[in-house]
Amino acid sequence: MRKFFKHPVSIALLALCLGGIPAESRAGEPLVIFAASSLTNVVTKLSRLFENKHDQGVVVSFAATSVLARQIKDGAPADVFISANTAWMDDVIDAGMIAPDSRTIIAGNRLALAGAPGVSFPPVTGGVLSGDYPLATVAPDLPFGIGNPDHVPAGIYTRQALQSLDLWQGIEKRLIPMPNVRSVMANIDRGEVAGGFVYTSDLGFSPNARLIGLFPATAHAPIQYMAGIIGGDGARAARLFLAFLVSPEAENVFKEFGFLPPTP
Repeated sequence: MRKFFKHPVSIALLALCLGGIPAESRAGEPLVIFAASSLTNVVTKLSRLFENKHDQGVVVSFAATSVLARQIKDGAPADVFISANTAWMDDVIDAGMIAPDSRTIIAGNRLALAGAPGVSFPPVTGGVLSGDYPLATVAPDLPFGIGNPDHVPAGIYTRQALQSLDLWQGIEKRLIPMPNVRSVMANIDRGEVAGGFVYTSDLGFSPNARLIGLFPATAHAPIQYMAGIIGGDGARAARLFLAFLVSPEAENVFKEFGFLPPTP
């Protein structure tokens, strides 16, 4: 039986709030997906493709992985959870909310330093940041944007990388924690920060931000997007959606949006 919020809300209202197609235009109950905000563009396209393939309505809610995980544990009416890191998926599985055997790696990504328009950055040798990079000297009067490193996956990866390269201490006081990586991108676009730490997949959808350099993949935990099925009456449709996420068609869509293939 599907789990619900403490304050009941109809699926039709949920669909409207989340910007999905109105429930009355669907045949049957829609599949509800909770997905990390960094997946907004790609999962929006994938959900539309899935709808057309299976004549199955899909409603997607995007937010920081940590926010979605907490909502699921509070009983939010969702069928599939797509996490931007392993730890939050483990957390929801440990809470007994997701079938452990459904946990599936669906894509990867790279962590990058993005610069705001008009801000000068020293060149990055070979395109990959190192411990010698003078990050602290960049626009010293401006802050840097970071997903909150206490719970946002992009911020967690960033703190790991900066600490690994001995760059954390030099800019820690200039870091402004933000609720998700899309908020970081928005502040970079507007020039409200010198730069920020984002996924490479986000850069293709920014009119102003530019790639300064990548972080070494070994400087942080592997960036793995994981999907899992939340137990309930939508399990069959959820398993179809999970299978679609790892299909060759979906892999091409992930690639189109700048994501990497899944790795073990």
